[in-house]
Amino acid sequence: MLRDDSLNRRVFVQWLARAGTIVGCAFPAVFGQDKFAESTSDKNSRQVTVMAIMAIKGAGPVDPKLTTVTKQLGQIMPEHRFELIDSKTKRLDTKQSMALKAGESSTLTVELKTASNEEGKVEMLIRLTVDGSEPFESVVKTPANQLFFVDRKINNTDRLLIAVGAR
Repeated sequence: MLRDDSLNRRVFVQWLARAGTIVGCAFPAVFGQDKFAESTSDKNSRQVTVMAIMAIKGAGPVDPKLTTVTKQLGQIMPEHRFELIDSKTKRLDTKQSMALKAGESSTLTVELKTASNEEGKVEMLIRLTVDGSEPFESVVKTPANQLFFVDRKINNTDRLLIAVGAR
């Protein structure tokens, strides 16, 4: 039996695989218009998905959980290998947040700021805390059903890709 986190990871990776390209891709064909209409019926909430992916410089084995999106990740960061650190999907109301691990001593928090702003975009606050230091924060404004990546340098060779999307 799969744990909820494992199921969430598997569903999200399948979701990405069906989407085609990752950066800047729209997902209406994946969800279908009827499902999209149902999922956004509440104007103050969104189903938010976030993934923490380690991009490691150089060749090497691909995390089996990411094999279906390896080609797309390679387009974003060539000459890197990728490991899924953690992922989570949860329906959030405005001002609610969820957290997940982004490494051994790192925490990633995503807060739904606005389900739909004046431009029709979803606004989310991403906060990354490493070793209890001052957090890195970024506000992401993206259309619904579109995955957005934030790239954060970890050390001289490795990077953290934060993938976030809402529907």
